[in-house]
Amino acid sequence: MHPGLGSTRQTRQSVRRALIPVLRHTGCGPARLHWPTLFNDARAAKVCYPFQMHSADQDPPIDCLFCGIASGEVEAHEVYRDDRIVAFLDNGPIRDGHIQIIPVEHIESFELLPPDLGSAILHLAQRIALVQKRLYSVERVAFLFTGGDIPHAHAHVVPMFDKTDITSRRYIKERKLTWVAPERPEATALRDTASAIAEGLCGSAR
Repeated sequence: MHPGLGSTRQTRQSVRRALIPVLRHTGCGPARLHWPTLFNDARAAKVCYPFQMHSADQDPPIDCLFCGIASGEVEAHEVYRDDRIVAFLDNGPIRDGHIQIIPVEHIESFELLPPDLGSAILHLAQRIALVQKRLYSVERVAFLFTGGDIPHAHAHVVPMFDKTDITSRRYIKERKLTWVAPERPEATALRDTASAIAEGLCGSAR
């Protein structure tokens, strides 16, 4: 926490609310966040926005985008929500229908998840995968925890249109690679996709 921001829960919540317009101004939705842009905008707004470590006896960090989604302060194209987990569309998807699942509680990485919570995420991912297979006519769906961007445990559920949709740099022979950000679908397309997956989940066994 920045020394000028205080440490009370009320202060944390006030700062989080102040950051929501910053998130929306940068065009950052529920998933891929361009951190340099966010840092610059937050700095311009005179708001501190560092990564922070978190333990079970502390309040969630004020800078956690996924905590904002879990609390409803940040909008996302949700397909499922209960009192423990939330599933929503990645807005920079690897493939159409790419879903992320997060715990409502701030838990930094998947190895810290209580076993029953990890099982709940896996069970929901299985249900989502069955819907994705029907919607996209794919044979495989990838399920993985990566944790390379936002320090809040999150699982990816990705329809596999090609076996290279999920891979590693170590399998690629060429030394020089050109990386590009995936296209962001239009909001209407995301809404339609979220509705189709949510409807599929409603009709599936729990």
